[in-house]
Amino acid sequence: MWRDIPEQWLCAAGRREAGDPDDLYASLAQRGRTGRAEYSASNRPVLTTDTWIKPLLPQDLDHKRLVLEGARGPRRSGPDPMNK
Repeated sequence: MWRDIPEQWLCAAGRREAGDPDDLYASLAQRGRTGRAEYSASNRPVLTTDTWIKPLLPQDLDHKRLVLEGARGPRRSGPDPMNK
C-alpha cells in the first residue's frame, strides 16, 4: 500500500477474478465492513463510512520490524538480475 510517508508498504495481491471465492478485493471489502461494525459497536460517535481499515494498515510493530530489517541492510531473494 503506497502512502505519503517515508516508509512505503507494498502488498502483493495476486490475481483477481470476480466471483472467485479467493477474490482478495471482496475479502478486503468484507474485512473493512466487519471492522466498521466492530469499531462502531464500541465507540461513539459511530463511523458513517462503509468500511474501517485502520487495523489492516501497518501498525507500530510493523514499523519497528522495518527499522530492524533496515539495520541489517538490503537482502535479495534469488539471483541478482543485474549481475549476469
